[in-house]
Amino acid sequence: MEVEQILKQVDWLDDERRKDKTRIGALEERLNATEGNIPPLANQIKDLGSDIARLAALMGRMDNFDEAILQARTETKQYFDELLGDGAVGFLPKPFQHVDLVAKVGEALKK
Repeated sequence: MEVEQILKQVDWLDDERRKDKTRIGALEERLNATEGNIPPLANQIKDLGSDIARLAALMGRMDNFDEAILQARTETKQYFDELLGDGAVGFLPKPFQHVDLVAKVGEALKK
């Protein structure tokens, strides 16, 4: 009986060794595939970093643009309040409409 148990145990150990060898092979393949993905991902991260920097600069410009629009809006409101406050009702001559707004937007875009 002892010999049979030893043979069964040896067979079981052989089976376990084969299973382990198969698992190790699969894990090595996964590791190799993962290592192959690292350089493209590093390049992608680098590209995304430059995109983030570019977008951060653009956000700063957008803030300046928003401030210019707000300032032009405030000035336009003041202008109309003054104009209508004096009792002047009617239309503004076309050359004077939006002149300040266009100038402010142009200045904001140059920054």
